[in-house]
Amino acid sequence: MKHHVRVVLKQLEELSLQYGTSSMYLYIKKTRAGRKTYRYLILEQYVSPLENNGRRRRVQLLKLPIDEAIKLLLWAATAIREGWCGGWDLNPRRPTPSGPEPHANLGSGTVLVPVLKHDDGGRLEPSASKLADFKQWCLQHASREQCDGYVRYLMKPLDTSNRWSVTAWKRYYRWLCEEKGVEEACVLFKKVRSRKGGTDLYVPSLEEVLETVSRAEHPYSVVYSVLLQSGLRLREAVHLLRSVDRLRAVRLDGFVRLELGLERGSKKAFWAYLLEPPPRILVTDKAVSDYSRHNGLLAPKYFRKFVAQRLYELGCRADTIDFIQGRTPSRILTKHYIKLLHSADKCYEKYAEWLRENIPLGEILEERGLRV
Repeated sequence: MKHHVRVVLKQLEELSLQYGTSSMYLYIKKTRAGRKTYRYLILEQYVSPLENNGRRRRVQLLKLPIDEAIKLLLWAATAIREGWCGGWDLNPRRPTPSGPEPHANLGSGTVLVPVLKHDDGGRLEPSASKLADFKQWCLQHASREQCDGYVRYLMKPLDTSNRWSVTAWKRYYRWLCEEKGVEEACVLFKKVRSRKGGTDLYVPSLEEVLETVSRAEHPYSVVYSVLLQSGLRLREAVHLLRSVDRLRAVRLDGFVRLELGLERGSKKAFWAYLLEPPPRILVTDKAVSDYSRHNGLLAPKYFRKFVAQRLYELGCRADTIDFIQGRTPSRILTKHYIKLLHSADKCYEKYAEWLRENIPLGEILEERGLRV
């Protein structure tokens, strides 16, 4: 592993010397989630003080797991080796006049790692500057984690069998079309089709939910408890736990309503219903998802389905369930907010009573030194 990492760093360093990317900052970051250790190859670019109100800062261009970075390098090295018509080595110095010329199919801007490619007149090809601009635009519409994922997929060729690859490239073509006025990108944006994912209709049983909450260790047990009580999306539950001490709480009959005020496109979460405010915990949604997958626990998304099913069985209206779980369209929310809020309070009162009778959350969390 160390040998491969050194190879990655050496190739990127040589490319930066050749293509003038002296403003790039490359390093390996090590993080821990639970008992697991993860290593990422991080590529950042310095933004000059003239471009950032007199302050110098770094913009992240790439965050790639080490194993993916190694695979990418090996794939690119193989492609380059097969494309050259001769034995010209990978040393980035200018070849001597008597040396062999590059293969005709490879342009003069071809490099091992696409994100470091210099702008060479290719209006559609991702380059370091384009990806930096694209990411800044992306952050206006999506989360940093999602934009980082797009950049990773733009480092690889378009894979029409991979829905995430197609989505990343469509976003990139849309940015080129709308922001840069590249007509070819407008055509490709319409031509590249996203694969539709199948609808997941599975709703877990009460036994599966209880098993996951009982087996989960701290702090993940608290996250699962919040998901089960609120029916929120995982990202919203993580935000709640991170900022619970700053959220306004309205205490009602047997439960509390916390003001979240989150809105991400069609995904909204203005309120969170809970039995009691949870302790403040710092954890990421990715760490929770990884923990559930590595330990064979129920995926966090199924708690939301379980809560929706249980609310319906308790006699709650569909529009009330949508309001509690943040699916209400803006036009309906604006017109019927007071009515929906009152209905949601009445509905959750039934669910809070059902939780206390059927799920011993208090006992489970007390074993870990916590409380509901």
